Amino acid sequence: MKMIMLISKIFILSDCDEVTSSASKKTYKYTYLSFLLLIGACGQSQNLQSYIQEAEANNPNLQAYELRYNIAQEKVNEVNALPNTTLSAGYFVSEPETRTGAQRARFSISQMLPWFGTITARENYASAMAETEFVEIAIAKRKLSLAVAESYYQLYAFKAEQDVLLKNIRLLKSYEQLALTSVEVGKASAVDVLRLQIRQNELEKQKEVLGEDYLAEKVQFNNLLNKEENKKITVM
Repeated sequence: MKMIMLISKIFILSDCDEVTSSASKKTYKYTYLSFLLLIGACGQSQNLQSYIQEAEANNPNLQAYELRYNIAQEKVNEVNALPNTTLSAGYFVSEPETRTGAQRARFSISQMLPWFGTITARENYASAMAETEFVEIAIAKRKLSLAVAESYYQLYAFKAEQDVLLKNIRLLKSYEQLALTSVEVGKASAVDVLRLQIRQNELEKQKEVLGEDYLAEKVQFNNLLNKEENKKITVM
């Protein structure tokens, strides 16, 4: 009698998906996944941060921004520097006579000095350009960090949902064994076993779809890190 009640309870739970509206299903699904994400947030933060740092180190666009910023910084330093001092020398084949006597050679030194206020204006302009490049770097880093974090948590959500489905499949298999035993002793029908098997197949298909979604997201995640598409990822 207890066995029949147990099987009936399982069928009621499995049929809830058919009675519940699609909106309620989605609400429950996302609430549950949000709860799982909250639990694993502490353990994930360190692992996620290492992936973000790796993405920043390997991202070619970010490297280009940093190169332009370094060039802009060099231009700021160049503006503050005076032009090189010019030294010239000359030797006379014929010695011209001057008031001080005959000239054999001539030497001169010249230094170009910018007009008053020119250095300050150039420095302000170069500093503004460098600041612009620095802002571009900050924006690029934030966008990259956000993309990596979103992809990482999507992978975690897929993995968490797969784990839940796997546990439910194993649970249904154990119930199936109990149902088969009940059928042998006449306490359950073959229909009960069939319904359990159908439900298992449904969950298996859902698990396969999630597996494909996980692999597709994994490719996108590795692309953000500028790594091979099939590179192993550790999602904690």
